[in-house]
Order: sequence, then C-alpha cells, then structure tokens
Amino acid sequence: MYKILILILLSSSISSNAGQIDKEAIRLTIKKNLKDIRSCRDIAAKANNDIKGKILLGWTIETDGHVENAKVSKGLSEDIDLCLISKLKLWKFPKPPDGIKIEVQSYPFIFR
Repeated sequence: MYKILILILLSSSISSNAGQIDKEAIRLTIKKNLKDIRSCRDIAAKANNDIKGKILLGWTIETDGHVENAKVSKGLSEDIDLCLISKLKLWKFPKPPDGIKIEVQSYPFIFR
C-alpha cells in the first residue's frame, strides 16, 4: 500500500508580483483532487512497483483560477510525471486576489 504525503513548502514558493494567494486554499484544492493523484500513482505503479520519492511541480494560477504552464521541476518517473501534469491542468483553484496571476514555483508531491 502506498501513501501520498502532500505538503506545501513554507518558503516563498508561491508568489506573484502583486501579492500572494492563501497557501491553505492551494493545499485544499490539491487535497480535493487527491483521487487524481492516486490514479496517477496507480498507473505508474503498474509500470514500476517502487513508486517512492518526491516530485516537484510548478504552475501558474491564472486570474480565473485555471492552471497554465504546468511543468515538472523534479520528476520521479515519466509515467507519473506526465499523468500529474495532465491532471493538474484540469484543476480549478480559487481566483487569485486583485486579478493577478500566481506562480507556484515548487510544490512537492511525496510518495511513500
């Protein structure tokens, strides 16, 4: 049985030129989409039984809350990396304040 540990870095890994979005709102959106993360883990586990480690993803939250520019900063395996990126692009985050775009530079997804 695999565990997925989701946490957000306490550093300034989430920022914009004009301010910040509530980190808890980002965490809750990711938690709401945990089924997507699990499905990616399951797909990757079929190809490689030892899915353990950390993946760092980065993305932009646009003014309407949708995701753009999703990328892998540090990958684990091509199967899970590509799956997570494709799922992330479908998620809807809360709209950032004041019509700004938010850069999530490095968000860890840890698989144990």
